[in-house]
Amino acid sequence: MSVLKHGSVGTDLSQAEWEAGAGATGRHILSAGNPGDLLQYDGVNIVGATLATVKTTVALTAVDINPLSTQGVILVDATGGNRTMTLPAVAGLSGRMYTIKKIDNSNNEVIVDGNGAETIDGDVTAVLTIPFSSVTVVADETGSGSDWRII
Repeated sequence: MSVLKHGSVGTDLSQAEWEAGAGATGRHILSAGNPGDLLQYDGVNIVGATLATVKTTVALTAVDINPLSTQGVILVDATGGNRTMTLPAVAGLSGRMYTIKKIDNSNNEVIVDGNGAETIDGDVTAVLTIPFSSVTVVADETGSGSDWRII
């Protein structure tokens, strides 16, 4: 069984996210063939759609890093001391998301730092102090400046 996450019967969409049923993994994107084309739902099938699976790359680190554009989830072991994840510059990355998770139960911090003067929801850093906590940030170029937003 597939579940349409955005849209509903009788709704035209250019792209829809869906999850497959038992045994399926990852997110799947249904997309119309060309920009501006619409997906049509005829009550049984979504017509004219192509399917792509979106996977997130997971990285494990116990040292300070600058996340790569290919990484989506960074698992950070701060057992050996405070760790800093310096995000890339927002310019040209609008919509890019990173999830950073502290995967230990130490009292050490995982510090998520914006690039240069860029902020994270107006703060210079986001700090994970609670064991096994996480933060997801998205690059935002829509406002008066380029910053990271916590979602």
